[in-house]
Parts: sequence; structure tokens; C-alpha cells
Amino acid sequence: MVIYGSALLDQAYSYEDWLESVIRNANPETVNLNWARTDTCFAVDGGEEIVGIIDLRHELNDFLQDLGNRGYSIRSSCR
Repeated sequence: MVIYGSALLDQAYSYEDWLESVIRNANPETVNLNWARTDTCFAVDGGEEIVGIIDLRHELNDFLQDLGNRGYSIRSSCR
């Protein structure tokens, strides 16, 4: 399954590995050279259920110029 806008969560070996990558990509000193510095957050409903992911990009690279500083993916059953 592909989780669009998830900072590659669907391709990570474990949640811990994914979280380390997200933390590195939020830091200007450790961001992946092919990515833009980004804060990645879970979107939750009124309770504690994760319904999506939100990316707030601090700057844009060539790939992101037409996409903008914000990205998100919401579970289809919650749209």
C-alpha cells in the first residue's frame, strides 16, 4: 500500500526508522540532500485516531516549486 505524503512511512523498515528520518529531515543540518526541510505531523480526529499526515515545508526545491509549502494526505474514509 502506498501512503502518499507520508515521508516514505510505507517503505520504512520500522516506525522507529521512519521517525528518525522525519527528525533528520526537519533539521537544516541533517536534511536529506534530495528533500526539502519539512516538519511532518500526524493528523488526528477528535479522539486519538490517526487520519492522515501533514507536511509543512520550510523551503522548496525544484520538484516542489509547483506543489507548495504544505502537503497532506487524509485517509479516504475520513474525507
